[in-house]
Amino acid sequence: RLKSLSCTVRDLDRTHLPQHLINFLLPRRYQLDTLRMQALFLALHLKARAPDLVIVSQGDNHDGLHFGRLCQRLKLPYILISQKATDHFWPPDKSRKYRREVFESALQCFFVSHHNQRLTEDQIGARLTNAAIVRNPFLVDSARPVSWPEVEERGFRLACVGRLYLLDKGQDV
Repeated sequence: RLKSLSCTVRDLDRTHLPQHLINFLLPRRYQLDTLRMQALFLALHLKARAPDLVIVSQGDNHDGLHFGRLCQRLKLPYILISQKATDHFWPPDKSRKYRREVFESALQCFFVSHHNQRLTEDQIGARLTNAAIVRNPFLVDSARPVSWPEVEERGFRLACVGRLYLLDKGQDV
């Protein structure tokens, strides 16, 4: 949809840079892994285009922070969107300050629930004054019941709103 609206979309997994050649020329301690290649590609892209705003949409509440840090270093305004936060992952103490700085330096931090915001704040050890809640849309008419498929067989039927992921959602419980 973005492409149909004339938006340029870049796939960071397809950097088209000859990683093996670059690594051949670099000393061992500066070798580029996939994450560093993505960061390098993104840095070059951002530097050349100087966007008005960078939107970092994270699947988790910490997995895109390196992109936020890159924006900090390039002095580009950015926002963070955190799609989930989990109780069973806590950042190591040594990275808490870095993570806190990336969240606090964002123009805005969006979370899909109050729980995710509070948990993230607990994990980074700070209250975020730049945080807001944005609800993920559900594209059904809330005034009518959702249709249920007819099943001829007898047995157990389950409806699950959201992703089916036992570790986070606990459907097994």
